[in-house]
Amino acid sequence: MSSHSYCANYYGSINCHNTVMKFGDRCALCTVRWYSERWHYKLTKAQAQKNYINTSSAELLENGLPQANQQWVENVKREQLRREEEKSRRARVSRTSSGMVR
Repeated sequence: MSSHSYCANYYGSINCHNTVMKFGDRCALCTVRWYSERWHYKLTKAQAQKNYINTSSAELLENGLPQANQQWVENVKREQLRREEEKSRRARVSRTSSGMVR
């Protein structure tokens, strides 16, 4: 029986819900994003030294991996929405339990 764990970014700010085979690993989408950001940093640093226009990592991903980028953006948006809903739910519960709402 194989055991799956959440992507390492599940526990970070991205809160990715993809699964991986080994705890602590990143899923393919987050790995691509991580490498593209590192590559982008090196590229933009070199370009800045040569006075080229910098390209954002989002543009690099859009041009190179549109489906992976779209999936990653959807995961982030879904997680942001989940956090906002949880925050408003906690506020409602807090108001109700403190007797403020009747």
